Amino acid sequence: MYAAMYIKEGKEVHFQVNTGATCNVIKMSAIMGRKYASKLKETKQVFRMLNSTTLKLLGNCTIQLRNPATQAKYKVGFTVIGCDECAK
Repeated sequence: MYAAMYIKEGKEVHFQVNTGATCNVIKMSAIMGRKYASKLKETKQVFRMLNSTTLKLLGNCTIQLRNPATQAKYKVGFTVIGCDECAK
């Protein structure tokens, strides 16, 4: 299941909904050129995939999202990755 939300500055982003996830992940390309890209907080976290490969993370940030159906706003913490292929 996917959900469309708007980043505060107007860009629509589609998220895959996973109720069992322990964190929220967003691609760097979704926030590039926006204020959030410059507000990344360093992280030492590493994601380990099911095939035992690891994915280095670019950082963490809080992003304001808006639900296009209800206009409700949410501040959500995200882990930012650089690999677009990893978050399709």
